Amino acid sequence: PYVDSWLARQEDPTARETLKALVERSLPKILAVRENRCKEPVTISELGAVRSLCTMFDDFATSANGVDKSEGEGYGRTIELWFLFCLMWSIGATVDDDSRKDIDACMRELDAQFPHKDSVFEYWVDPKKKGWVHWEERLNASWKVPANEPFYKILVPTVDTTRYTYLLSSLVKAERHVLLTGDVGVGKTSIIFSALAGLDESFVYSNLNFSAQTSSTRVSDGFEARVEKRTKDTFAPPGGKKLVVFIDDFNMPEKEIFGAQPPLEILRQWMQYEFWYDLKKQTQRFIKDTKVVAGMGHPGGGRTHISARTLHKFHLLNMTFPDRVQLMRIFGTLINS
Repeated sequence: PYVDSWLARQEDPTARETLKALVERSLPKILAVRENRCKEPVTISELGAVRSLCTMFDDFATSANGVDKSEGEGYGRTIELWFLFCLMWSIGATVDDDSRKDIDACMRELDAQFPHKDSVFEYWVDPKKKGWVHWEERLNASWKVPANEPFYKILVPTVDTTRYTYLLSSLVKAERHVLLTGDVGVGKTSIIFSALAGLDESFVYSNLNFSAQTSSTRVSDGFEARVEKRTKDTFAPPGGKKLVVFIDDFNMPEKEIFGAQPPLEILRQWMQYEFWYDLKKQTQRFIKDTKVVAGMGHPGGGRTHISARTLHKFHLLNMTFPDRVQLMRIFGTLINS
């Protein structure tokens, strides 16, 4: 039903027909694979995944990305390419390393034109070539380690960093809340910082760290410190910019007696309704032009499972550990320099 209403909102009849055929052909198949064969470190509901797919397609299928009615025959193919790309980065992006092989096999059944080298996750859609291109072609081959950079700040560009930086910045520009999950040490934090630093001047970003003792008042104070008053009850970032708040260790806050996590609940309320309450005056405070990018490790140890209602507000990307080729690239670059 959600997909039906989404299709009805598509203005162009050609696009609607193409998408309808694609949805009927691919969606039930990939959802079945995801449910029966795949393991998800952070489980997201079926509707949440489908919703991410629809919003992501709306963000990526733009004329800047080569989806243009004037193309004639190529128009339908471009829609199909971007649809499949969004399919693997919304529904296929929540599964763990081993389950990606099942998604990979399923995607190849849907589109026979995928190149055979590596998995489907190694490819993106090049608007100019109207086809699948390996992420490696976006890498800067002549990259060298900056001379005076401290060691812990060095981020060697690899397929992984290029890929997640591209996805993150595109989703942030489209004003979505993004949640990156992954094991300890896959480089979530450094990738998020490099993506945020690469945004243009209309964005400002800041950083909040969660711990087990974080309270909901600390969250609201943290946000309000970075915005200024516009009208009586509306707050927004200074200078007409957009604020991106990066929250690390998103699932660390302790659960209270009833099993909720107050810092996450206040964020969920704000994501849904754009306001929270002023605790002294009991009035609404609207926080505008602000988005959240969150990073968290897989549940276990001190990290808890977060509620499905909170997850539903995010576009979830699960980062897998870099493969051998990437690791050799990283250490090779450092040693050779």
